[in-house]
Amino acid sequence: MKKITFLLIFSVLASIPLIAESTTHERRSKEMASSLVTADFTIEINCTDGNWSATATATNPATTNHVWYLYATTVAGATTGGTLVSTITGGLSATFGWLDLSRHYYIRHYSEAPDLAVETRLAVPDFSANASLTYILKDKDGVVKDNFCFGEDIFLDPSGTSNYDRYFISVLRRPSGSNANFELYADYGWTYSNNIETLNLSRLVRTSGENPGEIFEPGYVYELQFAIANPPNCIPWIEMKREFRVECCEDFLSADFVLDMVEGTQGLILRANDFNTYSNVGITHTWTVLSSPNPSGGPYSYVRRIQTTSAAGPITLYHKGVAGTYYFVIHQISTPCGDICYGVRKKGFHFHTGMEPDGGEEVNDCQMCGEIDCNILDGRCFAPGDIRAYAYRPLSVEIFWNWVPGALEYVVEVTLNDPNCCNNGEEIQSWTFYTTLHHQLLGAILERCASWRVGSVCEGEIVWSELICHHNPFELTTPNGEGDLVVDDLGLPGAEPQVYPNPANTELNVLLPKGENPELIRMLDLHGRAVFEQQHPDQQLEIDCKALPAGLYTIQVRYSNNRQTVHKVQISH
Repeated sequence: MKKITFLLIFSVLASIPLIAESTTHERRSKEMASSLVTADFTIEINCTDGNWSATATATNPATTNHVWYLYATTVAGATTGGTLVSTITGGLSATFGWLDLSRHYYIRHYSEAPDLAVETRLAVPDFSANASLTYILKDKDGVVKDNFCFGEDIFLDPSGTSNYDRYFISVLRRPSGSNANFELYADYGWTYSNNIETLNLSRLVRTSGENPGEIFEPGYVYELQFAIANPPNCIPWIEMKREFRVECCEDFLSADFVLDMVEGTQGLILRANDFNTYSNVGITHTWTVLSSPNPSGGPYSYVRRIQTTSAAGPITLYHKGVAGTYYFVIHQISTPCGDICYGVRKKGFHFHTGMEPDGGEEVNDCQMCGEIDCNILDGRCFAPGDIRAYAYRPLSVEIFWNWVPGALEYVVEVTLNDPNCCNNGEEIQSWTFYTTLHHQLLGAILERCASWRVGSVCEGEIVWSELICHHNPFELTTPNGEGDLVVDDLGLPGAEPQVYPNPANTELNVLLPKGENPELIRMLDLHGRAVFEQQHPDQQLEIDCKALPAGLYTIQVRYSNNRQTVHKVQISH
């Protein structure tokens, strides 16, 4: 039991006669009596298992007809106004129990003496003095401040806060430079804990609380409301507010990353590593993969583009790289403070030969390397890249490529007995296809020597891919022989997607049907939330599952003809 006693050091006297005042003498007698008779009292507060009680005791035993009034008010320390809650009549003391911790109280004591009525009022103290609330706002390096850059994590350090079993956080905001009232923006609500460690506010409002998904946007002044309470110890709501500002800072955000290359089963794998996700502010990351036979770049072929949000590295960008080809990856982050781009070049090479991956060229020779203007990709017409061939029995060949941004249509040129690839002296035959799709059936050339190339048709311009030579059913090369291109297994279009391994651990592979036109692939958890999504996916995908909780997931594939397939997969770690 906690006990605190307060002694009244003042009194408020009210001359309310019980008999009529008819003479000056009687009035003087009452004035003399009032200087001796008071309604002074003390208040003793107690806390027993959350029961906040107050006992009032009169200090003048000469008074009679005691009446004790308990008033509730919203103003701490007030002794006027409010709402009458309880009345106790008679006795030199009175006890009021189970007081509401969310309210303030005062006691009015009325008593009488001969020819005189007196009263005194005193605020009921609470146990807030038994707790301590203090905190600071700082950055990840521990620097205390109230101005933060957009993308910077904001930390709340509550060191010194004590005697609580729960805490409350909400965030209000208003535009910078405005004198308007703050408006509620993010409500984290109550958390039950008696051990608050340093809190990442940016992560809390983004991922938790009653309204998750909010971010600290630039251009606003924020007001943080941090409060504690401990009802079992009768500690009421204690709050402290602080203001801070978030703004765009020059050269703070960065799109830097490291591009790794490893050998895979179908070619060289390009993976992005060591980049800032800025996951607590919802930045969108766009990865554009280009290829070129030249180290300085150009002409470029468009390989693929993917978008991520909060996923950390490594991220597999491409898994069919070819030795001798230069790959250029442009990482673009899109933020309220503008777009920022950074490019890295990597040369495909045979690991078993020990050949240097970059050939010693200087980065200065690379127009797509380092910090670059994001507009460098705007308005460019890229040749189709990542051209894959599928052999269908008995003699047909069909080729696929990825969608190229800005291309209005595609042109496919096929040359039978092309002297750039064939040395058979047979008659040269050529034919051309135009299509708005991203695949084309070439005809019965499986057992013939031929070449093909694909061009993107942009505004009055055609940009061609490299020439691909086809010698026999199992060999596709470029004319200069810079590595083999993979020929996929024989098969027929229209088959169901293959999902393997199942169960999966760290990586899940999805092989989509050949000859189909999938528009969207999604991976859903048991709550129906998309944990992976990609539009116009490649024929084969690798889904990183390391960060996914173990459990049952659904792979949903939707095609352009509105056909849909659903497959279940188990993730286990």
